Amino acid sequence: MGAVGDLIGYWINPMGPYMPHFTVTAALTGIIPGLVMRIFKNEQPALWQLFLAIAVGQIITSVLLVPYFLYKLFGVPLVYKMSTAFLVQAFNVPIYTVFTRLLLKRVNLKPVLSKN
Repeated sequence: MGAVGDLIGYWINPMGPYMPHFTVTAALTGIIPGLVMRIFKNEQPALWQLFLAIAVGQIITSVLLVPYFLYKLFGVPLVYKMSTAFLVQAFNVPIYTVFTRLLLKRVNLKPVLSKN
């Protein structure tokens, strides 16, 4: 969904040339937590499992990849961007975790998961 959102956003409001780096990063932001959650194999994951999955995804994409791409493509200082991204994710990861937990409880995916 992240990659699709990135492509649609670029199509609606292009700001400069298309950079596939950020489309891949947007896709990985959703893929990595999903892969981490598959390791746990729980239908109803614990809060710490959601936190860990989201944190791994956000650290890889938002703290490491995006600053690296901004440095390589535009010369944005790497240390500055990584440190600010880490601080932002220190707030975002717990918020994403709580919202994801609420969404999972609201949607209740048990019947869908048990069919597989």
